[in-house]
Amino acid sequence: MARAQASKKVDVAALMKKADSLLDEMPPQLDRAIPILREVVAADPEHLLGLHSLSWALDPTRRMEPHRWERELKAEHWGIRDRVLKLTEDTRPGGGKLTTAQKARSLALSQWAEDVVRRKPTAAQLEQVEAALDEATSLRPLPDHARGRRGLEAWRALARGTPEQGYRQLLSRVEEFPRMRAHGVTDDDDPLNFQGLEGVFSDEGFLAWLRKQKPAARPKGKKGKDLDEGLLLAAGLDAKPFFGPGFEGNSRTGRVLALVALGADLEAKDSDKRGALHLAALVDDAALVTELLRLGLAPDGVDAKKSTPLHAAAEHGSVSCIAPLAKGGVPVDALDTSGRTALFDARRADVARALIDAGANPNAGKSWTPLHQHARFKERGPVIEVLLQAGADVTRKGGDGQTPVQEALEHKNAHLAQLMGAKASSGVAGALDVQPLLEALARQREALLKAWYFEDKDVDGVEQVLKGLALQGATSWDQLAAALQGEFPWTVMAVVTLVRDVLPAEEKTPRLSKLPRFVRGNLVVKGDVNLDGPLLVTGDLTVEGVLRNAGMEGLLAVGGSVRATGVDTDGEVIVGKDLEAQVVWGHGNDASLRVGGVVKADVVIADDHDVQAKVKAKHYYKNGEFDASDAALKKVFCSKAFAASELARDKLFNVLRKGGSALA
Repeated sequence: MARAQASKKVDVAALMKKADSLLDEMPPQLDRAIPILREVVAADPEHLLGLHSLSWALDPTRRMEPHRWERELKAEHWGIRDRVLKLTEDTRPGGGKLTTAQKARSLALSQWAEDVVRRKPTAAQLEQVEAALDEATSLRPLPDHARGRRGLEAWRALARGTPEQGYRQLLSRVEEFPRMRAHGVTDDDDPLNFQGLEGVFSDEGFLAWLRKQKPAARPKGKKGKDLDEGLLLAAGLDAKPFFGPGFEGNSRTGRVLALVALGADLEAKDSDKRGALHLAALVDDAALVTELLRLGLAPDGVDAKKSTPLHAAAEHGSVSCIAPLAKGGVPVDALDTSGRTALFDARRADVARALIDAGANPNAGKSWTPLHQHARFKERGPVIEVLLQAGADVTRKGGDGQTPVQEALEHKNAHLAQLMGAKASSGVAGALDVQPLLEALARQREALLKAWYFEDKDVDGVEQVLKGLALQGATSWDQLAAALQGEFPWTVMAVVTLVRDVLPAEEKTPRLSKLPRFVRGNLVVKGDVNLDGPLLVTGDLTVEGVLRNAGMEGLLAVGGSVRATGVDTDGEVIVGKDLEAQVVWGHGNDASLRVGGVVKADVVIADDHDVQAKVKAKHYYKNGEFDASDAALKKVFCSKAFAASELARDKLFNVLRKGGSALA
């Protein structure tokens, strides 16, 4: 029996060197280092430096994006932490130079302690936390320890004396530092850093005591402003820009109640005119929403764009807040300044369903409906299904006369148009049959994905264009060229390839009379060509003059080769085989020049332009190497190509248009 081929051994040392280099950059390149460190610990589960570095690299997400960390990284992160603690059980402080084990254990102990105080620790657990922090500090004093220490001291305060004495100490802390924030404070030992206090501010006894306190009169001057700012931060503003649910618990409720007791204005607004109810919805804190409504905060408040808290909840996927907001009196079909209800902002099916259950009208909106909005986004199929089940009207026209189906087709989302009941036109004279192309797409899927030009992970974009053409009842292949404007160059080239392989060449000699144009076969043009629209050619393109591809409106895709006197482009160009010209000048960074064969020219200039090709030229000026004012250019180009001592693109190509030579 043949032996199984041995798996390739991972060079852990090389990976660690690469990861260390990325982590040493300023700022550290965490997103690039983390996958490499995962490779290290997968290859060697006891690689202590790899484990420690990965834990350290994951920690910023835990502190800055707790909602994402909780959902995507928590299990992995705490698994690494616990592995470090197990591997370093016998580590002791001292010994001169700081060891990897001391560094790793110090951080892991600090993380463990902080995690415990964020919850509701028992007296025994607090003893363990104190011992862990003492050990962590003895191994390596770190600012990170301040978070756990802060929580420990707060819980100790509650345990000393009467509960009310402990509660007043917490309230005094808020009075001293009203602008504490859970996110966005750089230093762990900064008194404004709230991290570590989440658990104690979620304590039910503390919350119940705060509810009984009579709010103090709002202080005048800076103190009052600080309280108001603190209230907005506590309600959710300190999560900016990573709005979403934070760590578990009711710490935001505790902070808000404390600030209200000290005299903060419950009606305070931020610079976007968002109040506490909006902010609570942004961070999906249903408990805080309920508390704010209980406190008497008006449910009909709107921000600068007339968005309600329900708009905020829908936009940020805060499902748990939708029912309490609606029951609390927030109008479910209120319109913002764009005439949109909260349903327009529902990007997930569960959010849309929660709004419908709360009484939202699936057809409400000024001059358009939620279906019009969601038809524009290819991933909104599940949302559209919810809207259809609730009675959304697919025939209703918006202010521009478009139905949701037409909106979907305009945005090249044929699958959404079909979901809303659209079918290919039948019985229309001259309607195109795209089925052979779709069948060829299915057969050639793997080959297309491996093609030199293809950069996507699937061929969905190609399929959507072809199906959309059928649903629109197209009668000319030139309409396919129009449909491809704005698509990725690989999508365009894939369609050119399919048409070349499936459809016959045009019976008559192809001509270029207007754009958009899709030529099946070879195309020869006598004279100059200015492309201000899509031109697709399955065969070869010959231009007996200068070919100008004009900006974002221009698009050139040729399955074969291109030959021209000169090529002047700042639009998208993709050529299957060779590109031949005296001068090829690509300029502007909004598009690319992609050639499957070779660019053959006297001169090729990549003037802040993406050129993806093999180049064979007498003079090749690569990206970053071209300067139109370089005096050396006068030795290369003819004098008529210059203006005020600079090489001028328009003058250069005018020389070519008149049959002259560009070179000196």
